[in-house]
Amino acid sequence: MVWIILSISILILVDLFIYIYGLRVGLPIFDRTLPFAARIGEEDPAVESFFFPSADGRVLLKGSLFNSHHKHPCGLVLFCHEFGGNRWTARHYCEGLLSAGFSVVAFDFSQHGDSEQRDGYDASKWLTEYDVDDVNGAIDFIRTQPEWNELPFFLFGISKGAGAVLSAAARTENVSGVIVESAYSTRRLMTLHASRWLEYALGRRVKAWFPFWRVEMTLAVMRWISQRQHHCRYTNLERQLPALRSKPVFWLSGELDTYVKPSVIQELCQAAGGEPAVDVWIVPGARHNTARVQYPVEYDRRIVEFLERTGRLVQADEGDAVPASTVRVQKTSARQVSSPHV
Repeated sequence: MVWIILSISILILVDLFIYIYGLRVGLPIFDRTLPFAARIGEEDPAVESFFFPSADGRVLLKGSLFNSHHKHPCGLVLFCHEFGGNRWTARHYCEGLLSAGFSVVAFDFSQHGDSEQRDGYDASKWLTEYDVDDVNGAIDFIRTQPEWNELPFFLFGISKGAGAVLSAAARTENVSGVIVESAYSTRRLMTLHASRWLEYALGRRVKAWFPFWRVEMTLAVMRWISQRQHHCRYTNLERQLPALRSKPVFWLSGELDTYVKPSVIQELCQAAGGEPAVDVWIVPGARHNTARVQYPVEYDRRIVEFLERTGRLVQADEGDAVPASTVRVQKTSARQVSSPHV
């Protein structure tokens, strides 16, 4: 009996040691920034910009209105850049939309570009409620503008910005359609890379016998610790995806994307009520966020056709672009938000 108790105690201690060791080794890997090679757009001095508050009112975010050459746009797209990027990348990703007569509003997330910094927040590749608050702040601001409020409204996000767009779309009404490229959730991406690391460290045969529920439990603890270290709350995107079943979503994934594999996008699509065979375009030869680099004409055509199918577009009239200075910037409870010319 003593030997049985002693053996069980040793097994528990060994298991606890492995668990703690896994946390110590895994947490730095979890917090390490993946080499996404974010695109940085060049500032366009011809574009007028403005500030607006995040949904929680804690920071001011800088946005810009990219007008097409149409005086009366057929729709409005809110563009959300990737982690490490800026609002000027809208020129690259939305070129086809601008040519087709859409207007695009893009902004810098907090801790990025010309937007304010959140006190104590250490931004990372993982989607947080701060990111979603930034997107919701942009949506709230757009709805205060009479010039935009009557237009069909769409959301377009890249990588981490795609996750923020999906979360915001699940919480808001009157969104005609959503476009996301290289979207991921914290939980699914963590699980993917943990599985790949285990296969590398233990081999495929040993990994097949490894209790993966322990890995999931370790990852959950890592997320909890990481949130406290970064002074934020990670968004549980999986819980929100079912709310997108009534909203059309177009998913894009790079065939050769080793960071966010196509299987991750397909799983998210299914969770949102979509059909991967119909709603996901896996772009041949493309890596992370490079779908338009590989096939610019096809990329532009597909996203324009998606918006044309899903939104009741108004007829775009040729004419002078509407200046951003017509945007009516509102007051916040703490300070006056200005509309500077840059």
